[in-house]
Amino acid sequence: MTHDWPQLVSVSVGLIGAILGIFGAMFSYYQWQKRARAEDLRYEEVLKWSLQGIAALRGLHFNMQAPHGTVDRSAEITAASKQCSILLDQGRLFFANSKEGACKDLGKGRLRVNQGCRPKILDCLKVGYLAAKEWSEASEARRKDLSGATELAAQKFVDYMQMELGRSIVGDAEPASGGTSNPLNVYLNEACTYSRRI
Repeated sequence: MTHDWPQLVSVSVGLIGAILGIFGAMFSYYQWQKRARAEDLRYEEVLKWSLQGIAALRGLHFNMQAPHGTVDRSAEITAASKQCSILLDQGRLFFANSKEGACKDLGKGRLRVNQGCRPKILDCLKVGYLAAKEWSEASEARRKDLSGATELAAQKFVDYMQMELGRSIVGDAEPASGGTSNPLNVYLNEACTYSRRI
């Protein structure tokens, strides 16, 4: 009986090692799944936030394009200003300020959220907010400039979001293939040709 004792210990150690290995693999799988869910959730949240940002900036730009004195768009512009401000603060949850280089000491002594340089993507929303705030008191020439700045901010916002969310995978090659620089003329010609066939 004493002769079997080392063999029993050896089998027990092997069994315990196997059980620990299984638990380790299960824990690793659980952690991997948790990380994957968090990444999916962040992607979905950032996508939703970005769509709201596009709507706010584009809506602001469209309202700023209305000819001065024809239609009062001040209520819509004020609402867009508030929306840009809210989206700016929400965006701080996704994109932290840079604290590198020249930004290192910027805002020292302030709340952490205001230390460093705001990310460029959030600058787009800040432009919308500031342009909308200035709109009601601006001259006609200044309004044209504010409208142009808002349009550029909207374009840059889409560009930055495309980089952030990625566009490397497409479901079908046809919708993703290169378009034309003037699609209106192409569509007008195609529509005329199509209607003649009917």
